[in-house]
Amino acid sequence: MVLLWSSATCDFQYLDFESIIGLDLRGSASTTSCDAGKRLSYRTDKYGNKTHGNMDDSTLGILPTTQEDDNFAQFQEVETDTLEGSAKVSTETAVLGHRDKYAFAPQGGCRTRVRLTPSEPSQAGALWHARPLAVFLGFETKFKFQITDQSRTCTLVKDRQFSTSHHQSCQVHGGDGLAFVLHGAPSRSYALGATGEGMGYGGIVNSLAVEFDSWYNPYLGDMFSDHVTVQTTGKDPDGNSLPNHPGTKSRLVAPKAVPIADGDEHEVKIRYVPYIDYSLVQYFSGVEHLSTFLKDNEENRRVGTFSVYVDNMNVPLLAFPINLSYVLDLGEGTAWVGFTSSTGRKWQKHDIISWYFCEDHLQCAFNLQSEFDYHREDKIFSRRLRRLDKEEKNEEKKKKKLKEEKEEEEKEERLAREKEEEEEEEVEESVVEDNNDVEEMIGAVPGVESTTF
Repeated sequence: MVLLWSSATCDFQYLDFESIIGLDLRGSASTTSCDAGKRLSYRTDKYGNKTHGNMDDSTLGILPTTQEDDNFAQFQEVETDTLEGSAKVSTETAVLGHRDKYAFAPQGGCRTRVRLTPSEPSQAGALWHARPLAVFLGFETKFKFQITDQSRTCTLVKDRQFSTSHHQSCQVHGGDGLAFVLHGAPSRSYALGATGEGMGYGGIVNSLAVEFDSWYNPYLGDMFSDHVTVQTTGKDPDGNSLPNHPGTKSRLVAPKAVPIADGDEHEVKIRYVPYIDYSLVQYFSGVEHLSTFLKDNEENRRVGTFSVYVDNMNVPLLAFPINLSYVLDLGEGTAWVGFTSSTGRKWQKHDIISWYFCEDHLQCAFNLQSEFDYHREDKIFSRRLRRLDKEEKNEEKKKKKLKEEKEEEEKEERLAREKEEEEEEEVEESVVEDNNDVEEMIGAVPGVESTTF
């Protein structure tokens, strides 16, 4: 892929995932080109397992459940929604919780994406960058995601005495969501958390997650509608990192409602700078748990600004002050970075379409432009390579300067020699002229012969 920079650089950018060099996929995650694996069918892991298109299919459903009392029998079925099956839901059987807008996964081909979970129950998947990235001194990341193929739950209630249908209700609403995660867990790029409400990050120690939650779990303090929030448990009194959790005890800010599972492609920007960005103070919010992380640690480890943008890249959905060095225990200031997702008894496909990451906030491309190259060449730049490149350029500048100084000295010496030679020539010419004048004078005297001096 060809990248056009706007006076800035980034560490890597995947406009699609035709190539996954530099990435690790865990759990149920795999690549897909929305064609049931027809393209890139050769892609397998070291054990020979298929790793492309193997999550394109959807489950037909799970075993129906039955619940009875003296008067009624209740039968519940959960299956992946289809165009035919959902045709009458909105107008005839929809109940509270049914989505007004949802979509099916693209069919017949798409630019290769990473599918974190299939439309199957109790799945968890993760996508990690294969090396840790610097985060304490600021970073910016952008990505696009899409949620499709949600489960449909229908409940049929029958009158036990007369064996007739009493009523039927249905809702199309999948679960559970996805998260952008930073962590320093010992499991490195093998980390994968809990299914269901855990969204693939629940249980990962020493982590921070920006969660995009599409399922209502009232006991976790969730909003009823789709929402975005930030979760980290932090450390215990002895300084030991604790497992992350999707509940209120780990929440840093109040969740904000935003439709994320409507089937549209959504663009997200997450940015952290190691100082208070006063242009964002008007958007600051937080809950009591956040106060734990509002203190300076040491030089270059001060309170910074964390902001999350969804679809609107000019106004943050969430913004709050925080010192990441108090949240994460990172040896060299580098964290494992990526995405997690999960399903539970309700499910949906969670796709990451593209991903960009910049380690140095001072050089991040705020007006990044790109063009698609069908060769799909990855441009992966590391901070170390940029530093080495800078050192090489500085060395080249020094050599160039020395060369110029040497050339200038040689030029001055050459000019001095030329001037000296010119002066010698002038002296010689002057001597010759004087000799000629003397000869002419002698020749002009009668009886005196000319003598050559």
